Formats: sequence, structure tokens, C-alpha cells
Amino acid sequence: MTAARSRKARADILVHTSRRLQADDRVVKEAIPVTSVARTLVDLAEVLSDVRLARAVHEAEVRRIFDLEAVEAALGRVSGRRGRHRLRRVLAAYRPEDHELESEAERRFRALCRRYGLPNPRPQLIEGYRVDFYWPQARLAVEVDGAAFHHTRRAFHADRARDRALAALGIQVLRVTWPDLDRGQKIAGELQRALAARTG
Repeated sequence: MTAARSRKARADILVHTSRRLQADDRVVKEAIPVTSVARTLVDLAEVLSDVRLARAVHEAEVRRIFDLEAVEAALGRVSGRRGRHRLRRVLAAYRPEDHELESEAERRFRALCRRYGLPNPRPQLIEGYRVDFYWPQARLAVEVDGAAFHHTRRAFHADRARDRALAALGIQVLRVTWPDLDRGQKIAGELQRALAARTG
């Protein structure tokens, strides 16, 4: 739990203190004062990796207790906190408008293509489906799942439905994850072989 600085610790309870614990950050559950879901996610951002934090946000969504506006408000109340950039990356998956902008993962993938001499891929709209990168000559698409990759159940199923629809058009979709981007030479080699195989 997170408590105000004035709260005394007990031997059997681990207490995290904060100078910025406001009324909106606290709720009472079964007569026990606890931090809100939104504030808890902000606090977790300091100690969890991107992937584990994304799982925590996803779990809140599954339990129907996730509120994007509340999390962003809680984040705004503790500006300067370590982990804030990590949480913003995770929240990007829940902001529809952010998908119109090139993500950090997409920028890294584009740099990978330049570094290893891969043909320059382009974002593409195909039969109403947007793919992150596409090589039309090979009919090969790449979807880059960033650190906060599509964790919502709706997005998960929508992604798979899109992959099937594109496959029916003869388009292969490859998925590159955030950790994959740290293995640039290996991924570049796999992409080069896939491009060669699909262009004869």
C-alpha cells in the first residue's frame, strides 16, 4: 500500500510513503483505506518493467476497473515521478488517436531497416486495414508491437482477424516485438530471407 508520510509502518505491513497523496488517490474498500486503481498503476510504473506494467493495466481492464482518464489525472498529480514515461508508453495502447502517430517502436524498426539495408517499407492501408509497414512487391507486412503492445482483449482479437483477412489476400503478416528490436541483426536476416522467398 501507499500512504501519506505521517503513516507509521507496522512489522507485518510494507508501507510506501508519498508526499503527494491526494483525496482522489485514495478509496476505502471493506473499511480499509487503500490507494485508487489509478494511483496504484502510477506507483507500479516505478517498479515494474514495461511488459509487466502493461499486464497490470490489462488486468485492470479485464476486471472493468480501468479508467484511462483517472490514470492520466493521477499521473498528472505526481509529475516528475520515475516511471512516468513507462506508464505513458503503456497508456498509448489505449488512446485511439495515438495510433495515427509513429510510435517509438516503429521508429526503431525503420532505423533497423536503414542500418541493415532492407528496402524502405511504408505504412499502408489495405482493404481498410492499416499495417505498420508493407513491402508491396513481396506482399509482406510487418506489425511492430511496442513495449505496451496490444494487450486489450478487443485489440488482440481484432489483430488476429485482420491478419486472417490479409492472409486471404495473399499478404503475409510478420510481428516484431519490442525485445526483437534489440536483436537487430537476427531480425534483419529473417526479414531479408522472407522478402527473398516472397519475391522469388
